[in-house]
Amino acid sequence: MSSELPLETLGGQIKAHIAKGDQAIGKAEEHYKAAGIHLKEAKERVMHTRGLTWPAFLVKHCSLHRSRADELIAIAEGKKTLTEIRAGKAERQARSMERNRSAASGGRSSEKTEQKQPSEPESKLKTALAAFDALDGEEREQFLQARQLVAAVTLAHAA
Repeated sequence: MSSELPLETLGGQIKAHIAKGDQAIGKAEEHYKAAGIHLKEAKERVMHTRGLTWPAFLVKHCSLHRSRADELIAIAEGKKTLTEIRAGKAERQARSMERNRSAASGGRSSEKTEQKQPSEPESKLKTALAAFDALDGEEREQFLQARQLVAAVTLAHAA
């Protein structure tokens, strides 16, 4: 896809798709996929643009880090889904929290941890909470609004 728009304009389109993806509950993946397609084009063009680097383009025109751009390109290429990316972030965050707890305790496991493994519901709850913690502020707000809507509809149907 070679639109030959100026790179600044392409960067603006990328930012717009990401913003729409951050706001859209049902169509987030579509917007992220569109952003990834534009990022892929921009990356190719930046490689042939003298005096401009990929990280510099991302920061200046898209307000992105390279890792986020790579995630969006992977979505566009069908290598990963938004769900997989979010689950990976949640897992990394949970491991990081566990390392921090371990470091805070001097690397020693607590006796309770050694004696009792969490049950499956506890484990699922911890995973869900880690996934929620991995959401950015806007995504959290949208999730909470959706939960309130579900609760209101449930109550209306129960009455």
